[in-house]
Amino acid sequence: MPGRWSKTPADLFLRLNVVKDGETLESFQDLDQAEEFAAQHEGARVADALRLSTRVIVELLE
Repeated sequence: MPGRWSKTPADLFLRLNVVKDGETLESFQDLDQAEEFAAQHEGARVADALRLSTRVIVELLE
């Protein structure tokens, strides 16, 4: 099954962590793989590894 979105140069920097109890279990570049892995670990969730504050994002977009 293809990914949910088309690949772009920004995808090179995509990193999704599967987190449980504040600990990173695994990292992925594909959302479908990350969600599948998280489903196998009760209480785990998918989180974007690159967390930017709103202020930083606005600065980058200007």
